[in-house]
Amino acid sequence: MLEGLARRCWLPVAPSLIGARDTLGYALGKELLLTRNGTAFHNQCPHRGAPFVPCDKASVVRCDYHGFVFRKSDGTLVGAPHTDKATAARLRDSMRLKEVPLHRADPFYYAWLGEDDEAPPPPQTAHALPMPGPFRSVMALSLPVESAWHVLVENFCCWYHVPQLHAPSGLGAMSLPEDHFVVEDARPHDGLWFGTNPLRDSGGHPATQACSDTAEGLRSMGLFVAATPNAFAFMMPSHVFTCIVEPVSDTRSIEHVELFVHEGMEQEKIVKLWDFYNDVNNEDIAMCEAITKQRGSDVPDPKRTEYVLPHEEVTRRFHERIAAAL
Repeated sequence: MLEGLARRCWLPVAPSLIGARDTLGYALGKELLLTRNGTAFHNQCPHRGAPFVPCDKASVVRCDYHGFVFRKSDGTLVGAPHTDKATAARLRDSMRLKEVPLHRADPFYYAWLGEDDEAPPPPQTAHALPMPGPFRSVMALSLPVESAWHVLVENFCCWYHVPQLHAPSGLGAMSLPEDHFVVEDARPHDGLWFGTNPLRDSGGHPATQACSDTAEGLRSMGLFVAATPNAFAFMMPSHVFTCIVEPVSDTRSIEHVELFVHEGMEQEKIVKLWDFYNDVNNEDIAMCEAITKQRGSDVPDPKRTEYVLPHEEVTRRFHERIAAAL
């Protein structure tokens, strides 16, 4: 299902919050190599298919299998060990990294995997981040999940379940349904934005004063984006937590999660924050796995599904977009 969608929309493949760096992106079971030059390639040497290891310091990437060297700016072969001039010239003409169109719209990088002449306008960042950069990545993990990818994204879009499902982790008292609101989105492919205002402490008391959608207000509320179609991010005043959901099969996925903070956050606070997100995410995963076991890979028909509005408005919009794309 996602493969068909990915040919018709820009696909979130990696967090963009650190900016220019060599990193890996994930798209339909394949790795992408994103470079600090702003280019992206299939992470596969055209010689024998070996993957590259990201390296920020160099202007080239070197295959660890046979030592072939390619330029990051355009994927051109610039080094072929133990070859004469004629062979090296022939290889340069026939071997090149396969480039993928890449676009940055914080908090994600998006790749276009369809035909070049069919690409829609790329996504745009609809709102300022609650916490401007610079960021640093402090934790990252890839989690196998026995759940359909769209069930995981649907769960993120729903804040209605938080008080019930997340009571054990403490999030249930910190995120009340009446505190949430939908951010109107101008273009469908820019993602689904919603927020919570005010933010609450573990006792359910407002930890910040409710503010309007201004620069000051953004620093006191949480903003969330479900990036069409398979990624989401929690954007808070002190940190950002991102998740890219990579389908493995109709009922299995991999979550690529990463935590970003400002320089200067104490290690003890980082560990507590990561543990908290692990607890919350494990509660979500257990429920999504149970739903997938019962419902399979079917996407609910928005015309035949009951929604408790306004609490399930974002869920309804997500279902509508998936149905329209299919």
